[in-house]
Amino acid sequence: MRAERLDKAREFARKLSQLGDSSGLDLIDAKRANTADREELLGGADAFHFLLFGKGKTNAERLFVDCNHLLSSLAEDSSKLELQHVQQVVREYFQVVWELAALGTRKGDHVEIVLSINDKGGRQRTEKAFNLLGLKLNRSKHGVRVESAEGKSQAKKQDTVAALAIDDQGMQEAFAAGKPYVLDIPVERVPVFPAASLWKAAFYPHERYPGGLAEALTADPRMARLYLALNSMDRAAAEVLLQAVPLATLAESYAAELSFYSAALAMNGSVAEVPGGEAAEAVWRELAGVSPRTPAAFFQKLLSRDEDG
Repeated sequence: MRAERLDKAREFARKLSQLGDSSGLDLIDAKRANTADREELLGGADAFHFLLFGKGKTNAERLFVDCNHLLSSLAEDSSKLELQHVQQVVREYFQVVWELAALGTRKGDHVEIVLSINDKGGRQRTEKAFNLLGLKLNRSKHGVRVESAEGKSQAKKQDTVAALAIDDQGMQEAFAAGKPYVLDIPVERVPVFPAASLWKAAFYPHERYPGGLAEALTADPRMARLYLALNSMDRAAAEVLLQAVPLATLAESYAAELSFYSAALAMNGSVAEVPGGEAAEAVWRELAGVSPRTPAAFFQKLLSRDEDG
């Protein structure tokens, strides 16, 4: 549960329940009720995961954790060339998807873009969409074909086609039959902790990212590192820490400490959990100078001990 692997936790809790102990299921339900806010992700979780990893199964509940683990690893590479490549790919992807979505109409959890070659408006919309996706429409005596456009700049756009799993064959068949084709762009709500508004206020108050927080996390390694640390620790402890220390301060002053030790920070009710339990609280109060019973100040003091010498 601390690692937010709630699917595995629920599987284990069900086994306990079969043995007569349903407390695990109760904990899972309470955990889900207090999970992170959700942020709309244009293009959906599967597409963003594919863009970064190229393969593997997507778990939307852990999407940002998994992606930030990758970004943090790339940021530690001394050359950082791979990180720069990923940043460019993500930036271009979200710009394309944002422009695509502007051609359509929002319908609940997706955007519908009606492509057609039967009328002037439809042809113009289709031409714009194809240009964004690096596709072209080829008419010949053999019929209508949807093909990849030529040129290096057009070929790069195929990343978006692959990520969104766009069915170019389905388009071709619809156009050949004289029918429109509806291109769906998913808009998926994925968990975010802390809330996206807090990240924006702390790190990019004046920036506009078409991909929202997902793109911002990719662009700023500090955010990726801090996001991973906060989501690797006990959620209650993270919430307590955030009440005392702003996100920007955590990134500037305690990033390294949190990266190494965030998983060790936990709460036991309203008290900071310490090795040795209640009997050891006096020892920890002496070491930190703050009681575990004031957890926000206690966590902050632990993180700043290297600075204090």
